[in-house]
Amino acid sequence: MWTKIFILCTTYVSLAASFHTVLYDSCGFSPTKASMGCNPRQYNRIIKGLEVGEGEIPWQVDLAIRDKPARGKVHKCGGSLLSASYVLTAGHCINDRTISGIKYTSDPEKSFLYLGGNQKRATGQKYNIIRFILHPLYEETYVGIKNDIGLIEIDGEVTFTPLIQPICLPYDKNENIELESSVVVSGWGLQDTENSFYIPHLMRTDVFVKNVSSTECQTSSTGLVDPNTVFCVNNYPYSTCQGDSGGPVTLERNGRCMLVGVIASGTNCGSLRIGSKHIRVSYYLDWIYQHILSSCV
Repeated sequence: MWTKIFILCTTYVSLAASFHTVLYDSCGFSPTKASMGCNPRQYNRIIKGLEVGEGEIPWQVDLAIRDKPARGKVHKCGGSLLSASYVLTAGHCINDRTISGIKYTSDPEKSFLYLGGNQKRATGQKYNIIRFILHPLYEETYVGIKNDIGLIEIDGEVTFTPLIQPICLPYDKNENIELESSVVVSGWGLQDTENSFYIPHLMRTDVFVKNVSSTECQTSSTGLVDPNTVFCVNNYPYSTCQGDSGGPVTLERNGRCMLVGVIASGTNCGSLRIGSKHIRVSYYLDWIYQHILSSCV
């Protein structure tokens, strides 16, 4: 049985000073694959990469987001299961967007998420969504997106199984990700950017944490990036791509998998030697816990 270690409801005034995790005794651990989901395997990019075994990454979420007014098109992203009620994803996955001069709003009532499936998208257990929670300081700028992070509240509570498990959050907001650490990224993103081909199977790859200001991560906007909010990974030519956004970046800690990052984007798709920057989860723990703890009883 999967039970909560503890849930400590605390006032938001003391939340920043007194940090307590909302975890389960099964977080970051697969009943069938142990911590294989965050341990290095081999250096394959998600593009033409390594297939994920059943139950290997049980916190992986597949998001199918529909807009209003309806466009007849589903926006695809990844996510990570934090608890029985919440998923963490990238903010741009759930934010409003303007296409050809028309503003479209992400519609939680017509959007869904899927858990426990590692074959083609929209497999596994299907769940409805109550609401999207965008970070209040989310901002799209000419050099990128600031505070690109969001939460999804699930309609009803998820039942944990050997194929559906929550991921562990960092212990505190000072959690350090050592340079050259090998982290795992996963998703159903594009496999061929020219043909917009999505692979029908969940894929994973190992990439290395780099210094944001290093030559391996340099871009024209590097000096404008707050290293407290993002970190850089690189393992050219292995990379994420469109459709992987919002998915997990995980690291092994004491035999369990910890969610250290959220895939921000995959625009270069391994075609450039420049590393990709992802959201640093530890920086946003105050905000994450505010929402998770507000629903505890």
